[in-house]
Amino acid sequence: MKEYFTKKRTVLLGVLGIVFLTLIVGGGIFLAGYISRSPADLLPEKETVALFAGISKSDQERFTREFPSLGSFPDTDAASTIAFLALPNHSTGWVTFSPRPTSVSSFWQRFSSEKYAMTYSSSNVASLLQEKTPRLSASPDYASLITHAPSAPLAFIDLRLLGTGSGKMLLQTLTASPFAAIHWTASSMQISFLSPSNSSATLSAPLTHSLTLDPAAQFFVASASPSTLLASWMHLLSPTQQIVSEGRLRREWRDLFGDNASFAYDFPPLLASPGSLSVTDGTGSLKYRFLLQTSATKETLAAVADLHQSMSSLLQPFSIKERELTHGYSAKTIEEDPSLLSHTTQTVGDWTLEATQKKGVSAGIFSARNDEHLLLSNDASWLAQAVTALRTPPSDVESNLSAMGLLPPTTVLHLKETFPILDTLMRTFGLPEGALSFSVEHAGNIVTLDMSQESGNRK
Repeated sequence: MKEYFTKKRTVLLGVLGIVFLTLIVGGGIFLAGYISRSPADLLPEKETVALFAGISKSDQERFTREFPSLGSFPDTDAASTIAFLALPNHSTGWVTFSPRPTSVSSFWQRFSSEKYAMTYSSSNVASLLQEKTPRLSASPDYASLITHAPSAPLAFIDLRLLGTGSGKMLLQTLTASPFAAIHWTASSMQISFLSPSNSSATLSAPLTHSLTLDPAAQFFVASASPSTLLASWMHLLSPTQQIVSEGRLRREWRDLFGDNASFAYDFPPLLASPGSLSVTDGTGSLKYRFLLQTSATKETLAAVADLHQSMSSLLQPFSIKERELTHGYSAKTIEEDPSLLSHTTQTVGDWTLEATQKKGVSAGIFSARNDEHLLLSNDASWLAQAVTALRTPPSDVESNLSAMGLLPPTTVLHLKETFPILDTLMRTFGLPEGALSFSVEHAGNIVTLDMSQESGNRK
């Protein structure tokens, strides 16, 4: 009998032990999940239009001015998180989340309250937070964008608060969701958004080409798919802007290479492969100098050969000749003189260098090619420098980098005039005026545009 009760007590103690451990482990998991909840776990997905974390007082002042639809920001410190919600009465309310201080002396006190102290602008906001509706953290858009966003200061915001006019077209064309994650510093801004599935494949090709920014360049753009980049740009413009932009391209093409160069047949191949374009001030008779880098393919080599031929006609090698006539008279005539035209080809290592120019004149067209690269320029010295640079093994390029560049202040100003939403973004997040460097990266369907103020004297 004694053994029977002993065994029963052992079994009972074992069951109680299992129950106790289950409560400890299960309760610990519950409490861990409870205290680790973020503001996004508490905010309603449908009604949340903006979420700001780690913003300063100066940030709040700019946001109050640039987001009038949000109303005034609450008076809070930079450690707080501020969210804005669309209310049923078509107004906007806010809620702040401030870290709640905890006492390390009491174990139970650390787990007895919410992680955040919340302040509401109205009871309507409190009601939305208490409703049993999907939370922001469950939103695929939020989860995807925040995962790729850096630390605070950070904004998860509905871009429709910013976009009007051409801005709406920009959003509809480039984004699959109106929301974006934005991070900023005193001299840079990073914006991540979801790209439409139909454009992701064509825009996300990596920049595997050896494309480097020449220190002398005042304008620089490199793209894994220049033709797609140009087509996307043209699509964003109004019909009138498209006509003007194409007219400018054709005029510059004709001025550079002459009337015999085919814009329709020779221009597209130069944009078909990963490439870059650098532009800087001209010297002597040159209005500006350019350097184009692309891949050496059958199509690009044929296009450059056509350009050399067209340049021969553009340079017009004429000379003045004097002829003796009867009765002591003479006449001067202007005649074509091919001897004044210089067309040379030379091999340096694995590179073939070709030049078409007037004798004694620096202006002309110059190209260099090897099995991989093709360079084209109107400045021989810049081309030579680029060839030398390409002989150095390139450093690894991030596989998700699809475009990068440097824009001078005049170009930045033109872009802001064309797309007011860009001006609003730069003004709102405190990006200074001046030259900008940029990069575009893809990670699946997430596109990240990084813009930074460029130091130095760029015109």
